Amino acid sequence: MVKTVICPLCRSNLKKEKKYFVCEGCAEKYEARQGRLILWKEKFEDEGLSAIKKDLAFTKAYAEALSSTPEEKIFSENEEFFERERGRSLAAKMVDEKALNTFINLSGSLRGFRVLDVGIGGGKEAQWLFEKGVLEIVGVDISEELLSRAQERLKGKNISFIVANAERLPFPDKSFDLVFFMGALHHFYDPQKALKEACRVGKRVGLVGEPSSMGPLKIFLDLIGWGTEYGGLKTKRFSPQKIEQFFKERNFNVLTKTNFIWFPFSLFSRFKNNLAFLTTYFNFLKILDKIMGMLGHNLTVYAFSK
Repeated sequence: MVKTVICPLCRSNLKKEKKYFVCEGCAEKYEARQGRLILWKEKFEDEGLSAIKKDLAFTKAYAEALSSTPEEKIFSENEEFFERERGRSLAAKMVDEKALNTFINLSGSLRGFRVLDVGIGGGKEAQWLFEKGVLEIVGVDISEELLSRAQERLKGKNISFIVANAERLPFPDKSFDLVFFMGALHHFYDPQKALKEACRVGKRVGLVGEPSSMGPLKIFLDLIGWGTEYGGLKTKRFSPQKIEQFFKERNFNVLTKTNFIWFPFSLFSRFKNNLAFLTTYFNFLKILDKIMGMLGHNLTVYAFSK
């Protein structure tokens, strides 16, 4: 369990009383279950509760689908084209690895870092962070279903799991060497509030795979209706200039990298049995990535440090 947490409501310290963690300031009670500290309650939300409930419903269905996918045999027999657990394509993996490695190139070594992984989901990126030498991770997500999957994936690792809202992080100031977001910020109800919290609790902030509000690819995706929703949830796009300005105003050094393309991954589920098509399509995407990199971008990698 995490050693240093505070009440997300009033930021006072918590003390252990029997099966609860009780706030010394407002007396709010929190519980721990199945190795997860629960520091979020519906009553904490006002404007964003309906959006959060919709997001939770989607992530629950997503987690259930992952554990009972009918294509499991196909994934296991064709590992070179599919990641078994998520059933995602090599193209998706290529984008993830390219973005993550770009982040390392921008931010430098993470060896020995204490990291807060915000929106940890199933824990795939946390696994990558450990491979890069991170010492300890605290994983935060509002979905207990996805945290459960992360716990399974990361057994034996130096990691703690907390159910919490990114817009009200339950940690003291400057608790982490790095606050890390991987494809998460654009799903939050109030991204600016989440970034303010990240700046408060972290010495560095990393945003990986955030959709841009500019570039020809964005116009194309809007025209055909792709890239604006994920699981029925509206996603947000960000101006790189505005994000950079946000961090500069808070005395962070800014490093950015653009030119990452979004791929229509849904095509892979439609043609999952046609490996010849998938091979050709994958090679086409690598070429398209280079072309779109010259014309504009859709996903951005950011690294910020004090």
